[in-house]
Amino acid sequence: DEFIIKIYMNNKRDKINRLKMYYNFATSKFILIDDYYRQLYGLKIRKRSELIQVWHACGAFKKFGFSAIGKSDGNSLEFEKKAHLHYSKVLTSSKEVNKYYSEAFNINKENILSFGVPRTDILLNKEYQEFIKLNLESLYPIIKNKNVITYAPTFRGGIEARKNFKLQLDLERILKELGNDYVIILKLHPSVNYECIDLSNMPNDYKNRILNINSDFDINKILLVTDILISDYSSVIFEAALLNKKILMYAYDKDEYLSERDFYYNYDNFVPGPIAYNNEDVINIIKENKF
Repeated sequence: DEFIIKIYMNNKRDKINRLKMYYNFATSKFILIDDYYRQLYGLKIRKRSELIQVWHACGAFKKFGFSAIGKSDGNSLEFEKKAHLHYSKVLTSSKEVNKYYSEAFNINKENILSFGVPRTDILLNKEYQEFIKLNLESLYPIIKNKNVITYAPTFRGGIEARKNFKLQLDLERILKELGNDYVIILKLHPSVNYECIDLSNMPNDYKNRILNINSDFDINKILLVTDILISDYSSVIFEAALLNKKILMYAYDKDEYLSERDFYYNYDNFVPGPIAYNNEDVINIIKENKF
């Protein structure tokens, strides 16, 4: 059998391309998506077609889909029905999380397949690791032979809150306290406007040791040059754990986030690293190597 694969990654398209896209939806045997995909909301999929959700995150951490209904950052029941009720299959990273994906997508467990997450395979490829490290060091020479701290927080709130993300990490103080051997990479969530981070008033000695990288660059590549990951409620912790990175959870607004989104597991018992609640905690954990 011959397979023809068509890829749709750009949401901005003219009428002709939209018609072609829907023609391909109507005639395809398999449709694979890895997130919410508005172009399919509410559509009835043909019986001989498979709409397969491969999801973009490893494991199960913060609640999503039907699981988050009723939370202040959750969507409505009607919205989630339009988004998810036509899946024929869902792929997951492990059987452990199937019950949570069943709840999140309102799909029977027998239609959930635990095949693992293909995009993590390449992270464990030594040749790929070396290639990416050399590539990033050539693009950003300041990271070479330095201890790289990557701050990769998830988003908070609605669209406006995401556009105006308020950085609660005192970058200047951290670099001052830790010394010249450290640099910081900022990798905000793709739905957050990375340009909202203003470093203009920071002395050059510190500003030149900070990289604010936009959403076009894959976080998994950045993990390969990372020594310490600082995150909060993001599933990036699973990839970092696979790579045996030092992980620090900066949960300065944990109680607020619990009411806004909540988690599938008890946060304090589940996370793969120490929890910091302020900048002093962050500095002390790194200085004392309390990972």
